[in-house]
Amino acid sequence: MQKEKVRIYALARELDIDSKDLLEMCRQAGYDKVKNQLSSLDPEQRDAIELMVKKGSQAGGGVAVAAPPKATPAAPAGPVPVLTAQRPRTLPSRPTHKDGAAPAAETH
Repeated sequence: MQKEKVRIYALARELDIDSKDLLEMCRQAGYDKVKNQLSSLDPEQRDAIELMVKKGSQAGGGVAVAAPPKATPAAPAGPVPVLTAQRPRTLPSRPTHKDGAAPAAETH
């Protein structure tokens, strides 16, 4: 097949499986130097892992993937309150002085 080392993440992408699953398969195969997705596999190790993946997919087994949890709609705790329309509150746009006159414009 290939004659050079390959990174775990690249092989996982080629085999269309998750890197974490491929790491677990490498550990099960006894490749103790494989620590993370950036670890490399020798050509012989790569061939062995590819065979494991192919055998697993043919046997219907392979890497077990958990089914996503089913979302259940949240039921309201009690009756939903009905909101009534309220008139918006109006605020003065500028503060007024004690004498009732508007403040003079500020210049900078």
